[in-house]
Amino acid sequence: MIITLTQKEADLVVREAHRAHEECKDYKKYNTDSNYLFADMIGGGGEFAVCKYLGHNWRGFNVRERDNPDALNCEVRTTQQQYGRLLLNERDIQKQDRKFVHVISRKNKKFELMGWAYGYEVIKDENIFSRPQFVEKIWKIENNQLRPIATLMD
Repeated sequence: MIITLTQKEADLVVREAHRAHEECKDYKKYNTDSNYLFADMIGGGGEFAVCKYLGHNWRGFNVRERDNPDALNCEVRTTQQQYGRLLLNERDIQKQDRKFVHVISRKNKKFELMGWAYGYEVIKDENIFSRPQFVEKIWKIENNQLRPIATLMD
């Protein structure tokens, strides 16, 4: 399922990412590096696309309440990698009962909703993804292991 943001929606995501970075300059748990700003723009676009698909308004970023779901009752993980997979990290262990939606950012404000899985379906020993550059544990599942996006609200 491909969701296209309007220019107005994309501009809102960019403004909201900048606002969040300004708001959290003194907030030590949040990195204000420009790479994180760009990642938040991509992530915010994915969150917006999921909200749009579900027929709800995106609430924007709240840097002090990062444990709240991203879109309705769902966590959203967005990547720019064309064949990306759903990745969860150690911060997601406490969110295992939530639905995690995998989104791939495409060109021209398009976001492809690949599917979803519960956190507990991903956070398993057989899904550990090891790379030397990762300090924390990462779990992954491939897109073909995801539930269809059409079943997200079932």
